[in-house]
Amino acid sequence: MEEIHGAVLMQHIRLSGPARKKWLISCCASMLAIPFSGEAFFSKVQGVDSARVKKVAVSINAPSYIAVASPNTLYISEDGGAYFQKAAVLKDEEISHLCIDREQSNIVYLAGSRHCYKVGTATERIFSASDGERINFILKHKGMLYTATSDGLFYADASLLKWNAVPGLRSSEVYSIEGFGENIYLACDSGAYLFRPMAHCRGYSRAAAAVLRRVLRPCC
Repeated sequence: MEEIHGAVLMQHIRLSGPARKKWLISCCASMLAIPFSGEAFFSKVQGVDSARVKKVAVSINAPSYIAVASPNTLYISEDGGAYFQKAAVLKDEEISHLCIDREQSNIVYLAGSRHCYKVGTATERIFSASDGERINFILKHKGMLYTATSDGLFYADASLLKWNAVPGLRSSEVYSIEGFGENIYLACDSGAYLFRPMAHCRGYSRAAAAVLRRVLRPCC
């Protein structure tokens, strides 16, 4: 490396095979010798039986509350990850996604491949896919719960008594959902979409459904 008029000139150095190998070993040894601070280390957590961890979520309002999912088991930690315990085990399906309720940090919404669950002090089934349909994603945003499936997007209010399909997406697979402000962003097999749900989503009439079709539009 040479300095010319205050600028730095980087020169490429070619090493022979044996010299390159020796240099790499020296670099790795030097990195291993660097001591980590007390807050920068990796260690296997206690209580998670499975070696395959597919999903992890941390509560925004209570960071000590962490949810971890293996292929079919949900683990919960309430002490910042020092210890995990089993909260739910799914039978005959795998976990696709999970999210922690932002308003109630002790509630986890779990998306299995065929059903969705609300996990708190008990596990409650809240949504079921139709035959041949696959669930990909689940999100709670501004009091509404959204479920992305291979047959479109479904939503329900906090009561979870009635799920509605978003018109215009029944022929599209929705892979993921992100909420920001009043907008819901969707990643679909037909592109990315912006969905603006109406202020009150109960009891849609045909006219209201038509409005939903108009506000559903590609954002890129």
